[in-house]
Amino acid sequence: MPFDPTKSVAIIEIMEDYISRVRPEPEIRYQLDLGYEIVGQSVTVNEISAA
Repeated sequence: MPFDPTKSVAIIEIMEDYISRVRPEPEIRYQLDLGYEIVGQSVTVNEISAA
């Protein structure tokens, strides 16, 4: 069961703030970056790296 809409908005705001604070410098984001996804009741932080 997914989060209810009010909790989803709060979680998105929290995650956007977190990701903006911990992302690598813009100069290396093409090689390494961070993102997140919400699926059901899980929030997963992803490392995105260039191959």
